[in-house]
Amino acid sequence: MWRLGLTGAAFVGAWLAVLLTLVLANGVQHTLHLLLAGVVVGVVLGAFTSLLTASQPYLLPAMQSFLLGNTAMVNGSACWLMAIVLVLCGLAAWLLGPLLDALGLGEDTAKSLGLQVVPLRMLLLAAMALATATAVAQTGLIAFIGLVAPQLVRSQLRSRDRKSTRLNSSHGYI
Repeated sequence: MWRLGLTGAAFVGAWLAVLLTLVLANGVQHTLHLLLAGVVVGVVLGAFTSLLTASQPYLLPAMQSFLLGNTAMVNGSACWLMAIVLVLCGLAAWLLGPLLDALGLGEDTAKSLGLQVVPLRMLLLAAMALATATAVAQTGLIAFIGLVAPQLVRSQLRSRDRKSTRLNSSHGYI
């Protein structure tokens, strides 16, 4: 049961970090502003983590285990939780795939096609924050390797259809 609380706290923290980044960047109109705001939020949260570690030195071994990643504590309940979130987020990605393709054409094009860009973007951000928070809360930062690998594959493909999604996601768990 505590894994659900840890994942919930990670989700809330991830969502707050995303919202703080969006507020600092004044939305998503300018990619450079969004990137710089993300760097600022990352540095501030990293400084907070360092302050917490310095003030509570007994947390250092647990912090190092998290930063390096550790699957030793992943048990059946953690696997079930990650599987449920994977199915939910995978279903959301599959259902929103055509809309995501339209959004990939650019915000103006997506708006001209009749898409409500802001709610769609928020829904996608929530799904990504949930997936990321669940993976990282259970295994530590090593989960980012599995989250980055599909993006590296996607950057090499010319196709953006649903068939390429299976290839992308398969590289995440390999």
